[in-house]
Amino acid sequence: MLNQKDEEIRKKISIELCENLVYRLNPLQKKETKIGALIAIKNLIKESKINDPILENCLIDAIIDNDVEIRLLIHQIIKEIANPHIIELLKIKLNNDETNDSVKKEIEELLHSF
Repeated sequence: MLNQKDEEIRKKISIELCENLVYRLNPLQKKETKIGALIAIKNLIKESKINDPILENCLIDAIIDNDVEIRLLIHQIIKEIANPHIIELLKIKLNNDETNDSVKKEIEELLHSF
């Protein structure tokens, strides 16, 4: 169990790291940059064994990327590290009016795979 100081440090690092990764997932970034950020998110969530809602939200928000290859990588990562929080975030994204129909269909297919 982390003590309060360690928890605060972890939160600060997580927020700064997520901001950096969110920047790298910006649609204007190169595909290679986005792939690197996605792999980093996957490894952080999977290896740290800490349910970090900031990183999980970052991953789910990236599912609307215009690049099909990026979206497929996100689907693969989600299947690999899925937990109840990630599944709940997918359901929220599915019901979001701003999510376009093709992405909603992909999310539905992804949810059916669990």
